[in-house]
Amino acid sequence: MKIKVDVSRSRKVLEDFLSERYEVVDDGFDLLIVDLIKLKEKYREIERMKAKNRLLPVLLVTTRQEIVNAEKHLKVVDDIILEPLERIEFLKRVEVLLRLRRQSIERHAEMPELAKIFESIPHPVIVVNSSFDIIYVNRKAKDILKSKGIRKVVGEKCYRIFHGRDEPAENCPCVKALQDGEPKTVEVEMEVLGNTYFVSTTPIGHEDEISRIIHIAVDITEQKKARKRIEMLYRANRILNEVRRSILSAEDVGEILRTVAKKLPDLLPLKGIGVTLYEGERARVVFVEGSDIFNYVLRFKKLGEIIKILKAGRPWVVNEVRGEGEGERRLTDEGIKSYAFIPVVADDLLGSINLTSIEKGVFTDDVVNFLMEIASSVALAIKSHQTREKLRESEEIFVKMAEHSQVGIDIIRDGVFVYVNRKLAEILGYSPEELIGRDPVEFIHPEDRGTFTRYYRDRILGRKDHVNYRLRVVRRDGEVRILDTYGSRVEVGGKPAIVGISVDVTEEERLKEELKNYTKNLERMVEERTRQLAESEARYRSLVESPIVAFWEADANGTITFVNDRLLEMLGYGRDEVVGKMTMLDPVVPEQKEPLTERLRLYRERKLYADVVEAELVRKDGSRISVIASPSPIYDGEGNLSKIVGAMIDITDRKVAEEKLRHTLDELRKANEELEAYVNAISHDLKAPLRNIRGYINALIEDYGENADETMKFYLSRIEKLSEKMDSLVNDLLDYAKISKYSFTAGRISVNSIIEDVLEYLKEEIGTRDARIEVADIPAVRGDGKLLFSVMLNLLSNALKFVKKGVRPEIKIWSETANGKVRIFVRDNGIGIPGQYQRRIFNIFERLHGEEVYPGTGVGLAIVKKAMEIMGGEYGVKSKPGEGSTFWIELEVWADENGKNPSG
Repeated sequence: MKIKVDVSRSRKVLEDFLSERYEVVDDGFDLLIVDLIKLKEKYREIERMKAKNRLLPVLLVTTRQEIVNAEKHLKVVDDIILEPLERIEFLKRVEVLLRLRRQSIERHAEMPELAKIFESIPHPVIVVNSSFDIIYVNRKAKDILKSKGIRKVVGEKCYRIFHGRDEPAENCPCVKALQDGEPKTVEVEMEVLGNTYFVSTTPIGHEDEISRIIHIAVDITEQKKARKRIEMLYRANRILNEVRRSILSAEDVGEILRTVAKKLPDLLPLKGIGVTLYEGERARVVFVEGSDIFNYVLRFKKLGEIIKILKAGRPWVVNEVRGEGEGERRLTDEGIKSYAFIPVVADDLLGSINLTSIEKGVFTDDVVNFLMEIASSVALAIKSHQTREKLRESEEIFVKMAEHSQVGIDIIRDGVFVYVNRKLAEILGYSPEELIGRDPVEFIHPEDRGTFTRYYRDRILGRKDHVNYRLRVVRRDGEVRILDTYGSRVEVGGKPAIVGISVDVTEEERLKEELKNYTKNLERMVEERTRQLAESEARYRSLVESPIVAFWEADANGTITFVNDRLLEMLGYGRDEVVGKMTMLDPVVPEQKEPLTERLRLYRERKLYADVVEAELVRKDGSRISVIASPSPIYDGEGNLSKIVGAMIDITDRKVAEEKLRHTLDELRKANEELEAYVNAISHDLKAPLRNIRGYINALIEDYGENADETMKFYLSRIEKLSEKMDSLVNDLLDYAKISKYSFTAGRISVNSIIEDVLEYLKEEIGTRDARIEVADIPAVRGDGKLLFSVMLNLLSNALKFVKKGVRPEIKIWSETANGKVRIFVRDNGIGIPGQYQRRIFNIFERLHGEEVYPGTGVGLAIVKKAMEIMGGEYGVKSKPGEGSTFWIELEVWADENGKNPSG
């Protein structure tokens, strides 16, 4: 097994110490050892590691002072050992965690499987559907249920039958199998059956739809009880050793008893602990933590009666508090369900250890025996402090516990057994007396003797203090058994010796092998059934008839073996003219056959799978149709092409429509080119006469200016103004035409920069009108700089122009951003626009006022409309006569590659 040591101090010491017996690594480890600093630093990493591999144990090395601040981090810790470290105890903790790791991995891997038929499996087998209805139980399951008085099972909900619930539990293996479709093996408490089972669930289905879940349940109740008892005995032995070490330094009786009381919560679920000293018929409480049971009990039991029992060396145990009397009612109110007084006797009654628990039945015979052993050790410590007699008494206690242990225990010194308990002798088929003095190698399977000898030599020579491995032994009757063995190096009589603990795991190994075989057979059956269902489903889809979609099926050579009515209708053939007589390529026009023949070759070589192609087919009457086809190759179990199935639809009408659309677009393009040429010609033809008219007017003014009468001057001035207006109109028309044919390129546009350029362009007019303009920060937009310049120029020109005489123009520009759009507002204090004209003013040549009031051509807002349409934006206005107008435009906000909009 591999161990990772991740501590902030003494790491090198621990690694050197552990490397004598284990492999110390950084990755792929079976046990993680951390101190409190590393636990807090890497808590999230360890939590993720535990979530990914819930079988990985974590051992925390810390001090009693540090652990007070570690409570919220302890949920990822499996065991704690306090510093300063005691070498043997530390190795015991490591060995126990590694052993539990191996056992958990093996138990987790024991996936159930189907051997031949469910009835042959010697364990309960239940099959449910996706609605949790039971659809099958085997004979073993029926017998168990019948013994519980349950006869009707099939058709019932599994969670009602086995758990007595009205709905599935969150940790139900069925729920997890339905969620992720993966086989699971979990430990489940069967409330109705009253036992604990390893339940393996295997989901069965097709195309991600689970239809059945197979359950195989193995009763592990007795095994779990045995393991729990072993673990309790191990913890008890560890605590007993800690207590013995601690009381050696105690100064008085009270301190000894308090030391013991502080150790017991590591073993039992206690509500309160107290220590009482007895002096004749008087009692004195010297230590209380949690519930003060002693004072409550005195209210309904006489002190003399309790002391009499305790003096006799017998414990006072109540495993179920019934709430009878005032004292017990007080205990019930505090949630206490069981309690015990454990006497501490050394010749005379010295005191008692008083314990309360929130659970019923905590103080079992094993627990009471252990507590009595604790009390006995305390009494011995009080009576003969640090004497050899205490050591001999402790050895007697160990032997007593070993003799009643359900695991094999032995001591080997000088190469022979010097102690063997009854359980190990029973495993080997001998009596303990027959084994004492004999070489253990005699009873080990020949193939495992080398391993045993090597590990024994390493421990005796001090290269390793602890080992854990599995070996086979041969019983007296020749039967081979498998043992999980844990051995530690100790000193016995001044000589090195090996203390071994062995657990018989023969039945576990046999069960593991059986489950492995079940799994293989079940996987083969599921794979075969899945293949059959897939082939049947493919056949079904290929036979679907549709009035719109044509379906066909062809063999590996392309010969058609099936067609639906729609395909016959499209081609104009009868079924007997196609099936078995035509290939997939026969209806294809000659110019497309070669590439489609190449596709058929690629299907055979598995270089091309299902795809979509356009093709042109020849009908029986010689006419042509266009189709979109989707052929799909199907392969047999050996990977050879077995058939091709496909579907296609007639797209002839769509092709005709596409051709008409292309023709229309060509005509539109020609019309636009003609219109552009016409606009250019008109502008040229209009501007030349206008230049001549203005030239003649200037000549007349120069020649007759002083001699011209008032009427002549009026007409000359009028002609000059009209020619200027015509020139402006022609220029605006040219601008409008240029925008209409403008090639738009979207990019990042700084709106504030554009506005600065427009204000600079209008600088003279702004100064003349003494206008006040306020501009806020506006985000960058996606658009075109030239088009946005034209838009803002026309909007600001209008805001300056359409103001009552004598009123100072006030203009405010700001923006609002929402849903990826930037809306830019231009508000003025002008004359306003009636509601019925607020859409019309964006049409070309649309004016609301005469030339003499507000000069202009009526093209400016039409340019705004056209520019916004080209950039894919929106535009509009809100206004009331006499209250000014708010024009707005809307464009996409500019976002960089990170989806953010840098400042404008």
